[in-house]
Parts: sequence; C-alpha cells; structure tokens
Amino acid sequence: MRLKVNHFGEAGPVFPTILALMILTMFGVISMMLYTFEVLDQSQKENLYQRIAIAFEVEHQRQQDLLQEYTFWDEAHEKQIQNLDRDWVELNTGLYLHESYGIGMALAASGDHQPALAVIDGDYAEIDVQQLLNNGLRNLLENESFSAGDKSNSVSYLQYNGQVFMVGIDYFHDEASEIRRDDNSYMMIAKLIDQDFIDSLAELYKLPALALLENDVHADDLTHLVLADPAGQQLLQVGWEHTQLSDYLAKIIVFLVLITLILALLVRLIFVSHEKQRDQFQQKLQELANTDYLTGVHNRRSFMAQANIEFARANRSNHNPSLLLIDLDHFKKVNDGFGHKAGDMVLVYVAKVIQDNLRDFDIFARFGGEEFVILLPETTEDQAYMVAERLRELVENLTVTTDDNSVVNCTISIGLSHRRGDENLETMLARADEALYMAKSAGRNRCDKAA
Repeated sequence: MRLKVNHFGEAGPVFPTILALMILTMFGVISMMLYTFEVLDQSQKENLYQRIAIAFEVEHQRQQDLLQEYTFWDEAHEKQIQNLDRDWVELNTGLYLHESYGIGMALAASGDHQPALAVIDGDYAEIDVQQLLNNGLRNLLENESFSAGDKSNSVSYLQYNGQVFMVGIDYFHDEASEIRRDDNSYMMIAKLIDQDFIDSLAELYKLPALALLENDVHADDLTHLVLADPAGQQLLQVGWEHTQLSDYLAKIIVFLVLITLILALLVRLIFVSHEKQRDQFQQKLQELANTDYLTGVHNRRSFMAQANIEFARANRSNHNPSLLLIDLDHFKKVNDGFGHKAGDMVLVYVAKVIQDNLRDFDIFARFGGEEFVILLPETTEDQAYMVAERLRELVENLTVTTDDNSVVNCTISIGLSHRRGDENLETMLARADEALYMAKSAGRNRCDKAA
C-alpha cells in the first residue's frame, strides 16, 4: 500500500507539470507569433509608405523634366514673355499641356511677377499671382540653390483658391548657354491634387486605394502622407487603409496545435511575397529614373553611368568604343510648323528607328531636347561610320504622319569620335560635339568624324 502511495506521490505532479509546460509552450508560441506578426505588420506599413512617398517624388521629377522643355526653349520665352502669341500658346502650352499631361494651371511671368501668360484648364484666365506669392511661390523663387541658376527647378505644393496644386517653377534660361535670363522671367506649371489625380497615381504605381483626408483627421504616421507648402504648413493628407496580419490571429490561435507548421510556411511565403513585390517596385522605379519619359530610351543620367562602366571594361580589354552624337536637323521648324505634339511624335519615331537598328549591347540615350547619343562598344572608327550612315539613311527615309494627317520628314546630323588611348568620356563627347558642329556647318544630313 505504501508502495502505491509512493508511486502515486512521485507520479502525481508529472501531469500538472506537463500540462503547465504545454500551457507555457503555447503561450510562448503565441507570444512569438504576436511578435512576428507585429514585425511583419510594421515592415509592410513602412514598405507601403515608402512606395507611396516615392510615387509622389517620381511624379515631381516627371513634372520637372516637362517644365525644363519650356524654360530652356528660346521660342517659349519669346512667345510667352516677350510677345504673347495666343495661337502658339494654345498649340504648345495651354490646351496641349492640359490634355496631354493633365496640367491644370500654367503661368509665365516677368521678374516683377507681372503675368504674361495665365492659363487654367487649357483656357486663358485671371491668376492671382499675389495669392500664389503669399502662399509659398515667393519662397520657391527665393530659394538659395534655386535662385543660384542651377539647371534644376523646384517642386512643392501650393494652395490657390482653396485648392492644392503640385507646383513646378523654373526661371527661363538661354537655350544655347543655359544661363538664366537677365529679365528673371519664370514659368510655373501645376497639377491639381484631387481624388482623380491620386486615383490615377494609385493605378499607375500599383498602389492600394488612396483617399484625401481632412487636415484635422489624426492618422497613424505610416498610414498617411502629409503634403505641405514651402513653409512647412500642412495643406492636405493622403491616406490609405492597411490590413494588419494580426487581425487574423485570434482565429489562428484556435487551431494553433494543428497548424503550427503551416503558419511557419505561411510566414515564409509572406516574406517571399513582400520581398518580390518590393524588388519589382524598386525595379520599376529604377526603370523610370533611367528612362526618358517621351521616347522610352535611356536618359542622360543612365547613359553616363553605363558609358563609364563600358570605359572601365574597355581599359581592361584594350578594345576602345566609338561614340555617335546625333541631332535632328531643323527640329524647331517641325515644332513651329506642325506643333509641339507633332515634334514629340517625330522624336518617338526617330528614337524607335535608331533603337531597332542597334546591337543589344550598344548604349543609346536621349541626351536632351532633340539630341541623342550612342556608345558603340568594341567598334572601330570605320565601323562606327558605317553604322552612322545607315542610321542617317533610315531617318532620311522616315515619314511621320501626324494626328491631322500632315506628313513630316526629317534628317539627322551626326558627329563621330573614336576613343584614343585612355581618353575619358567627357573629352570624347566634346570631340563628337565638334564633329557634329562640322556636319551641321557643312549642310546637315551627314556624318563627320572628329579630328
């Protein structure tokens, strides 16, 4: 009898101990799950916030690129500041910018802020420049780095007549010297920040549904984006819903014992999915940052980066590249005669013809305005000249039909330079530019080699 009592006395505490261990283990697993889901939720919220903030920054950059097409264009200064040409404005600025790029307000003004051009939704209208100046426009114009004359502009958010606009502003520059004009005239373009705008932004960048919030609504820092004027005053909030993984945790706990392994796999799949989405989004942003918004080819920044990599490879292999600098002949006549939209079509078609007739590893980019550049790796001067002549003939035979069935033809002039020794990219570009000047001076529609 004593033996049984002793056995019972020794074995009795085992079950409560195992049960306590099971309960402790369950609480430990639940605690780890709570922590894991909290980390995942926080990571997802931060990732989404960054994606939305970057989407607005990319839209800023695209607006900057568009604005510089005008502020570094002599004809735009002449037709908008010196001698307002309403027909030109309707074709190239007012209705064109509104229909093609969604620009809600455009303003060109002299240095003393007297408006020479004022357009709202594609039509001439009165714009209260003093209201814009008081709401932050003056801060942008007086910005130290902006007023120093750098080839850049400033983008911010301004309030006008109770509405909030994404605003780009830049001084007019001389087209050839790229120096700011003495009259301090400037141009402003603005997009209205409304629900339609943020809906289109969400669709373009594959974002969740976005909504405009009232300024007095308090939201989590990672579930809303504040749009402020240059003085830092809050103008609008853009918010979005965020579904937290921890919302489903209560249902999961009921089946904890049976699905612990499945949850581990699920967490792993979630991590992989988030990584994949982030990588895809970053890749798309990288492509947007390195691509010319009109023609779809590389932009100047992307070209310089890739060309320098190719130069380093050429130094190792002793196979020097050649470079072609291309400029469309009399391109201003196309814009003047057929309109800015037709000019855009010509640039797109010419870029496509050139791109389709290059090797996969050739580096082709729009260098600015109507100028393009090609780096031909491991290509002799004679081989590069043959490529240049083939491209010149293809463009010469190209016919572009505009929306109004007008037929536009164009030609190109090409400057060719072949790398000498350990010559750097800047020197090679300068020699190609000299050759391009010779080609234009000799009558255009030709290719000249650098001396």
